[in-house]
Amino acid sequence: ELLSLKVEDEDFIKLGPQQKRERTFEAIRNLLIRVSQERPLVLVVEDLHWIDKISEEFLDYLIGLLAGTHILLIILYRPEYTHQWGSKSYYRKIGLNELTPQSSAELVQAILEGGEVVPELRELILNRAAGNPLFMEEFTHSLTENGSIQKKDHKYVLGRKASEIEVPDTLQAIIAARMDRLEDNLKRTMQVASVIGRDFAFRILQTITGMREDLKSYLIDLQGLEFIYEKSLFPELEYIFKHALTQEVAYNSLLLKRRKEIHKKIGQTIEHIYAERLEEFYEMLAYHFDHGEIWDKAVEYMLKAGVKSRQNYALQTAMQYFDRAKDILEQQVPEVPWRLSYDLLFQKGQVLGEMGQWLYSLEELIKASEIAKREGAKELTGQALFAAAAAANWGHKLDESLRLLEETESLMRDVPETLLGVASLQALAYCQVDDISMTLTKERKANELVPLAPRSPHFALATFMLGHLNRWRGDAKKTLEIMDPIMPLLKEAAPLNFYLQATFIRGLALGERGRYQEAI
Repeated sequence: ELLSLKVEDEDFIKLGPQQKRERTFEAIRNLLIRVSQERPLVLVVEDLHWIDKISEEFLDYLIGLLAGTHILLIILYRPEYTHQWGSKSYYRKIGLNELTPQSSAELVQAILEGGEVVPELRELILNRAAGNPLFMEEFTHSLTENGSIQKKDHKYVLGRKASEIEVPDTLQAIIAARMDRLEDNLKRTMQVASVIGRDFAFRILQTITGMREDLKSYLIDLQGLEFIYEKSLFPELEYIFKHALTQEVAYNSLLLKRRKEIHKKIGQTIEHIYAERLEEFYEMLAYHFDHGEIWDKAVEYMLKAGVKSRQNYALQTAMQYFDRAKDILEQQVPEVPWRLSYDLLFQKGQVLGEMGQWLYSLEELIKASEIAKREGAKELTGQALFAAAAAANWGHKLDESLRLLEETESLMRDVPETLLGVASLQALAYCQVDDISMTLTKERKANELVPLAPRSPHFALATFMLGHLNRWRGDAKKTLEIMDPIMPLLKEAAPLNFYLQATFIRGLALGERGRYQEAI
């Protein structure tokens, strides 16, 4: 969420996605360290096994810099979650085993406060719960609510024989049994809330249910029964289910048709009440319209969520959104606006390229160019063809790269920036196939176009290719003359893989010129 906040600082706005993420990570780290210098700081992260990719990357970054700080980071996760922190000297793992009989008895007594728990009741709960604290808690609440536990003379006793009490086999079954005993309004409120998510905003729930004052009292009752807790009051009222299992049971208790209807309503409600800041909710909208089977909306918001993830340099997450959108288009929405299909294929191709999967990138970009060509969209066709040519070049498909570049050149004759990129890529490709005559011809053409091209990311990439070419030809001096001025622009706006390559090539050229410290 921090990476999606609106920022008015012009210098920050000019940064590329990777640089924005780095600066944001640094700012959060610096803030935490500054606070810890005033007094020791404890940070707690729960349910790490459900963490999103960007947050996980920030934790990796923070943990690598914790040594020597006054920060205690406590993270809770299931045994199946894997990480790379075990080798850190300042990492300690504390495994939580089943509660001992003594601790279990203390927990039962704490739940049934205000009276002594008789041995027969205590043994029933302890034997069935087998040291699982959540099972113990839910089972105790269930016995209280169904009348099996009674309070007499300041003691909690069994209201019937232990042999007559049916105990569900699973924790989910106990929660389901507790839900079944709720009044219809409470159960319905809990079910609708579960579709919104583990945590849910009061405004969304209120809009969907159409309830006013009654809703507040229902939520207070559910809090009293310890199904949900109040999460925050500001900037708006939010609640959270006590445990993910509670939400899961409530969600699964709904018929599939009813679930779809609620998902659809949630998506429409978010669009309405958060219309001024929809970008914050792209992921939620994609999820709810997908599960509500509103396919056109689902694809629209998955594309937006994927682009947003790409801008935050969460490439794996972006691919997940693009792949799901593509599945929906192929299986559910045969007739869609052509621009939506083009944007999806182009963005997916770009992300695959940034991940170094050039040949897969080439496939998607060629499909995008075919759609744009069919629709007569010249600029988009040129954009996709040039990107496909670059992917073919980096994927060592040089004949295919040259073919695509010739097609781009004939299409975009009046666009200096595009022609600069075409000539630079062509020169690089001809160099790789040892065609020195064509290499020099294309390089001269590119150098003539440099003054005409705008100073944009496209310009920076094209000029980088010229520097790359001269490095291959062994002209380190010319490489530095070309690349030194564009390094800031590459760092600011180019994809990370290009900036890394440019840094590497510039380092080699510096070494070849005898500037060893700079090269290192």
